[in-house]
Amino acid sequence: MFWALRQVGWGLRAVGFATIVGAVKYHPLFKKLFFKPSAAKENEGGPTAEHLARLRADFRQTVDEVEALLGRNLDSWRNTEESKMEQAAA
Repeated sequence: MFWALRQVGWGLRAVGFATIVGAVKYHPLFKKLFFKPSAAKENEGGPTAEHLARLRADFRQTVDEVEALLGRNLDSWRNTEESKMEQAAA
């Protein structure tokens, strides 16, 4: 059934009815019936503090190397709280 709907949509687009296909595709009722909620909406809170901490730890050395290579301050790439503590300690 979904294959047939997709083929009809492509056929309508081919003869110049792309606007109609778009209107049907984005109609709330059609979306509820034929589209699954995306994984992004299921995880809508963004990354957890644990994930962010792990990413910062994983990329700390890389950011330090890029900073040295460029000779520029890349504190904006780091966690702002972490950067403030490091600057206060220096």
